[in-house]
Amino acid sequence: MRIAENLRDLAPLAGLDVEAWLLPLRVAGGDGAPVRAVARPLPRARRNPA
Repeated sequence: MRIAENLRDLAPLAGLDVEAWLLPLRVAGGDGAPVRAVARPLPRARRNPA
């Protein structure tokens, strides 16, 4: 599990099952890093039943 904070503009994804990627940016000597968050809605056939 990963924790992502301070994400914005998520309203278009509300109520959808999504596939998400958190792509870390390299930070020299760091033990944490900001990420580029990417998500896409899953096709209906792959969505979890409600």
